[in-house]
Amino acid sequence: MKLKTLVAAIVLTMSGPAAFASLTSCGSGTTALSSGSTELFGNAFSSAQSFSDCYSFSIGAGADAFGGTLTIDPLSFLDLNVNSLTLSGAGLVTSLVDLTPGVFSFSNLVAGSYQLNVSGTVTKGKGWDDILPLPVGYAGSLTTNAVVTSVPEPDTYAMLLMGLATVGWFARRRKKV
Repeated sequence: MKLKTLVAAIVLTMSGPAAFASLTSCGSGTTALSSGSTELFGNAFSSAQSFSDCYSFSIGAGADAFGGTLTIDPLSFLDLNVNSLTLSGAGLVTSLVDLTPGVFSFSNLVAGSYQLNVSGTVTKGKGWDDILPLPVGYAGSLTTNAVVTSVPEPDTYAMLLMGLATVGWFARRRKKV
């Protein structure tokens, strides 16, 4: 397990900041997501700091969005914490905040453009960063699935009309008596 984390750290080191951003950074356009597509995002850090990374995407039809984040901090060089994910954009009256960024989901999104903000902190680690300065980072994925709206069956409408007719019949009969 430690070997996988070390390999991921080396990949982060070689690729630099915003290594995993297949989602577009805010201000650089928008990535269009189709139903069932998965996009990656992430960032690398080599010093203590607070961060708030923004990624833009758009969906063409109603969808649910879900995914997760993984922190990559081999041997605790620096302590990395992804604290929250915030979704804002089309059709949302207020921003949606998920305080469990390891696994997140946003339901019933309408077509339009959205911004996903990833917030967290990087604090000084156990002194390893002075000996072997490796960056830490996070990687995440975002997947969208189309929302399927249900359409009532014809027999449901028939039952509704029969119920209304029965109530009307009883109301009319009561008036006559």
